[in-house]
Parts: sequence; structure tokens; C-alpha cells
Amino acid sequence: MKNFTLNVIMTLVMVLSMSLNVNAAPLYETLEEAQAALDKGVHDANEISLLAMDAEVFGKLKVAIIDATAVWDSNLRNDIDEIERVMPALLDAMEEAKKSVAAYEPLNKAIDAYEQEILLAINAKSEELEEEYEDNEEMWNTLSKALSQYKTYLYNTLCVLKSKANAEMLEAANEGNFDVVSFLKKNDIELISVDEVVDRVAKGEDFNDIITGITHVVVAPSGNKAAYSLNGNKVSEGYKGIVIKDGKKIIMK
Repeated sequence: MKNFTLNVIMTLVMVLSMSLNVNAAPLYETLEEAQAALDKGVHDANEISLLAMDAEVFGKLKVAIIDATAVWDSNLRNDIDEIERVMPALLDAMEEAKKSVAAYEPLNKAIDAYEQEILLAINAKSEELEEEYEDNEEMWNTLSKALSQYKTYLYNTLCVLKSKANAEMLEAANEGNFDVVSFLKKNDIELISVDEVVDRVAKGEDFNDIITGITHVVVAPSGNKAAYSLNGNKVSEGYKGIVIKDGKKIIMK
């Protein structure tokens, strides 16, 4: 009787082991469906990565993005098995990131509010300069271009600040006393004022020369065909991913 019971148990264990080894059902029925999911996943994950969240969660998301991008940006995107391999980790990291972003919402809102405040000041400055240089079209065009570049510079700089999110920053935001300028300094992030940029450009300096040495951003000149990654690196025409080009965030495929 004991032997019979033992045999039954061993048989059940074997059956259970075999069932666990059976390949899971595929995520996608066709390669086209898988590629579409990969395209959307890489895009959405990069978008989420621009928001403030827990540092550990951010690290996990970046690893998943790098792994998925390696497939997305190569011939591996034509291999459905490779897409199936990277997508679960990417989707899992995105879900975790979304929850963390929700927890950090006060911080994201505080930084975004500061950005909107500066953008309003830039628009007001633009109107002021247009009137001041009404009879000097060349100077007005130069300054207008610099203001456009400054908007991208501002956006990139604040994205860097969000990537440095921590408990101290979140606590300050929750208490309603988050000071962007103060935390930029604490994180050794330099943000030149728009007034300083305008004054120096008006004196003949080039915008990109002004921010030389500020390694966390590179600004693509308005009207320039050059494109830059979200990390501020200049990319080639064959680059695939989210880039800053002509002052706008676009996807290169």
C-alpha cells in the first residue's frame, strides 16, 4: 500500500513538473502584432521615464528600456521570439513605474508648474523684444531663435531634475514648499536664466556657446536638421527613438 501511494505521489509530481515546463501561450499571434506592441512599448516606456519616480523603480525601467530598445533598434525586431522575450519585463517595469509616478505626482506637478511659469515669462519676454527690436529685424530673429532654443533647454533640464527624484524632494512637494531652483542647485544642475541668455545673445554670443559645459543638455538649433537624444547626445540620421529635433520631441523610426 505504501509503495502504491508513493508511486501515485511520484506520478503526480512528474505530471506537475511537466505542466510547469510547458511553454506559455505566445503573447502575440503575428510578427506584425508583436512589432506594433514593441513600438508602443518602447515609446510609452521612454515617455514614462521622463517623469519623477522612485529611484529603484526608475533603474528597473531603464534596464527594461535598454533591453527592449536593443531588439527594437536591430534586425531582432523581425524575430517574434526576441520580442516575446523582452516585452514581459518591459510591461512589468512600466506598470511598476506608473504606480510610482502616481505616488510622485505632487513632485511632477510642482516641476511642471515651474516650467509653465517660466514659459509664460518667455512669451512675455518675446512680446517685449519684438516691440523693442521692431526696426531691427535681424536682431529680433536672432533673439526669437534663442528663446525657442531656451524652451527646449528648459524642458531637458527639468527632465534631468525629475530623474534625480528622491524622498526629500517628494516630501517638500507634498508639503507644498518645493523650490525648483533650490533643488536644482542641490543636484548640481545648472539652469541659466532666460534674461541672461537674451542679454548675452544680444551682445553677439551664440546660444550653444552660452550653455557649453552644461553637460546634461544639448539643444538642437531651431531649423537645424540635427537631432539629439533625451540624454543630450547628438544622434545620426539612422538613429531610432525619441529625440529632440527643431525644438520638438519626435520619434525617429
